[in-house]
Formats: sequence, C-alpha cells, structure tokens
Amino acid sequence: MKHFIKKVFKRIFEHKIISGLAFVAVLAGIYFTYNSLNSTSSEPHYVLAKAQTGTIIVSVTGTGQISAQNQVDIKSKVSGDVISVNATSGMAIKSGDLILRLDDTDALKSVRDAQANLQSAQLALAKLQQPADQLSLIQAQNALTQAQQSKQTAQDNLVAAYQDGFNTVSNAFLNLPNVMNGLSDTFFKQL
Repeated sequence: MKHFIKKVFKRIFEHKIISGLAFVAVLAGIYFTYNSLNSTSSEPHYVLAKAQTGTIIVSVTGTGQISAQNQVDIKSKVSGDVISVNATSGMAIKSGDLILRLDDTDALKSVRDAQANLQSAQLALAKLQQPADQLSLIQAQNALTQAQQSKQTAQDNLVAAYQDGFNTVSNAFLNLPNVMNGLSDTFFKQL
C-alpha cells in the first residue's frame, strides 16, 4: 500500500496541470452539492383543499418604515420664546393667519441699540464734515513742525553715529601696528 501511495504522488507531481484541474473540479462539485442540499429556496408551496363556505381570516404582518406622501415643514424666520399659541389641532389655517406669538423684547432691544449706533455715527460724521477751527489748525501746524524737527534731529544723530563708528574703526587700524609690536615683544622677547 505504501508503494502505491508513493506512485500516486509521483504521478501527481509529474502531471501538475491535470492534477490541479482535477482538484478544482472536485472542490466545485463539493461546493455545488452542499449548496443544493442546504438551500432554503422561497418557492411557494400550494395546499389544495375542497371548496367550502365560511369566514376567511387573514392577517398580514410586515416591518419597515412609514413615510408621509405630503409633508410640510413649518419654520419661523426668527427664533424666540413662544408667548401664545393661536391655533388648535385640526383647525384650518390660511396664509397670513397668526399661528403663534413670539417674545419680541430681544428684537426690540436690538432695534433700539442699532438706532442709537446710527445716531452716534451720524453725529461723528457731521463733526468730521465741519471745517476745522483756528485753534485746531495751529495745533496741527505745531505738531507738524515738532515732527519735522524730531526727524532732522534723528537724521543728525544718525550721521554723527556713522562718523563716530568710522573714527573708532580708523583708530583701531591706526593702532594695529603698535598692538602687533607689543604682542611680538610679549611673546618672542627673551627674558
């Protein structure tokens, strides 16, 4: 028996393509056989009976979602607390009918604040459109003169700082030979 199994495996390895196809065919056969035995088909089963008179009792059950064919969303243009509701369930409502009343104190406060801001802005505009008085002109001219003087002083200080920096660098270069001689004497002078 052992010799037979070796021959079979040897033959399988010699013919790999044919063996692979045979293996796939066996697996497909097993799969289709299993599915046909375990299938739960929904084919209708008919029961025949003799016709007779009587009451037929039939119940239908189902699951799912129910949705309205016509749906209307009612939304207000503003939000707020409801003070009163003027409509009742089943009441016919036409366009323009008052359904509910909202608390309008916050809206009225916002309108008052906006009116106050408008008046303040109008006063500021009127003040800006008035011609300047003599005192304001003199103060502006004095501020301009002081700013020009400060600018000139800053420019003069900048030129002086450049000159001081140039002089310092020049002096350092002029003193460089003396410094080098001093270093040479310090390092190379024999004691």
